[in-house]
Amino acid sequence: MAIIVESELSKSRLLRGVSKDLKHHTHLFGIFNGKKFDFDGGGNGKPYEGRLFSHLNSTMGPVNFQPHLLSPIMIMGYPTFSKYQKGGYDLFKISNGYTYTRSLKFSCGGTMETHHDIKRTDDGLEGEFEVTEANLDSPKIVDIEPTVETFLPAGPGKIKSHFKVRWITEDNDIYSADVDSEYQLNHSLELPFPHFRLVNFETDHTDTRLKQDEILTVINDFDHVNQVI
Repeated sequence: MAIIVESELSKSRLLRGVSKDLKHHTHLFGIFNGKKFDFDGGGNGKPYEGRLFSHLNSTMGPVNFQPHLLSPIMIMGYPTFSKYQKGGYDLFKISNGYTYTRSLKFSCGGTMETHHDIKRTDDGLEGEFEVTEANLDSPKIVDIEPTVETFLPAGPGKIKSHFKVRWITEDNDIYSADVDSEYQLNHSLELPFPHFRLVNFETDHTDTRLKQDEILTVINDFDHVNQVI
């Protein structure tokens, strides 16, 4: 599959807009099991090192669900902060913002639908993450395992992805969800082949606070993925 190439001047101009140290402001809100919730906050990261730090607080008091369920929605939603290994095509850093949808199907039979809008600002990134629908009854969750998101070519300016997220429950069991996403970038470049984004989470969530750090690395060699995980 051929990649649609824009001018080097255009790409360089966009790349200069992503600093080595990048801030983000994140608003995560929506409806979960029929009740509204709202988290607001931010953080910072190092996009070329694959590090991201985030801290959001609830503006509406304690939530009525397991806050760990928001880990794959909250900050995993910023592919801009991913470090790309040699040979990979980073189409997010050269995009002046992007939007995407995410659909989760849980092992309990529940579902979640989300919509994400990321804008580039003078200060960094501005993210509006909305849970448009979530209906599920999960066990108590204490941690989340690393995951691998597969980026798939989907045409000019579009990327589809799939990953499985696995949480560890209070009973040391596994609760999981299959996750499908579709990204719309603000340029016409096309991903030439599949890429694999490795995500390691460090979380400290409560029912009024979401605190999450991530290590994000994108590679294009599946054999290497298997070695890493």
